[in-house]
Amino acid sequence: MKTFCFFVCLVVTLLEVNFVSATVVFRDGQTHNIDYQIGAEVEIDRNTPERYTTLNLVANGSITYDITGFCDSRINVIGGTARNVFVWGNCDCSMSAGYAAALVVADDGIITFTGGQTEQIIGYETGHMLVSGGHLGALRIQEGSHAIIEGFGFAVDGFPFEGELLSINKLGYSSDPIRRITGTLANGDTLNADFQIGNSAYIALNTVPEPTTAGLLISGLAVLLLRHHRRK
Repeated sequence: MKTFCFFVCLVVTLLEVNFVSATVVFRDGQTHNIDYQIGAEVEIDRNTPERYTTLNLVANGSITYDITGFCDSRINVIGGTARNVFVWGNCDCSMSAGYAAALVVADDGIITFTGGQTEQIIGYETGHMLVSGGHLGALRIQEGSHAIIEGFGFAVDGFPFEGELLSINKLGYSSDPIRRITGTLANGDTLNADFQIGNSAYIALNTVPEPTTAGLLISGLAVLLLRHHRRK
């Protein structure tokens, strides 16, 4: 009987250790450069507003599972690989290099996508998205979220298009037909992505000149405008 109880206690202890080690938590207000492998979920500033903890995923860094930023945290993907990146609360996420399977934003989070590769960007609630470079597979947004795409030569399903793209059925994005947007992004990368829009969400196509210093300044201004809109 004592042996059995010891075995049960050992199993429970091991389960507790595995559960705790399944998530790596950063919430100290510091900047963490990830140039190594993390084989676990990563959470930043969960239930800790105004910490402004920053996670930089850099070259040679790898996060096997999801990254989730909460409250006022910052996530910068400037290299390496990750599965999904979730941007909640007032979290800001920028991606300029590397790979992430998906970037997902909700609440008043901001995603700025200027480089690297992601299979899809998904926006919910009042999430903000700015795309001016990189390789994007699909863009799916709904509810009150919105995306700005900066570039030139835009076409939707093969037809030239300017202005705002809206939902057709006004339901969740999965109820809208899959359409395709093509063109050239502000930094010169090719845009060729599926998109779906739901509810009152919209995609604004912002035509800019071919890549110049002025174009880069416009991209920076768009980020500032998104942040100002969120504070309002």
